[in-house]
Amino acid sequence: MRTREIALERNDTVNMCEERGARARQHVSRGLSTSAKSFFVHHTQQLIAAAQVGDAMGIRMKITEMKMRLIKDALKATGRGSTR
Repeated sequence: MRTREIALERNDTVNMCEERGARARQHVSRGLSTSAKSFFVHHTQQLIAAAQVGDAMGIRMKITEMKMRLIKDALKATGRGSTR
């Protein structure tokens, strides 16, 4: 069985078998075309996004605590709050 390689964009190569029919195969092997710079940029962006989400969750928890404290104080002031 003879094969030939065809160069594609992004350093991909395809080995195409010249045999036709049910047993014909096509293999794609991807080259390592990702540069260290784009790898670093991508992961830095992911870390920054995770930090922002964590900050936002902390802020939301703090707002909820403050609201609960305000409601508790307002209920106490009107005499309807529990006296725990």
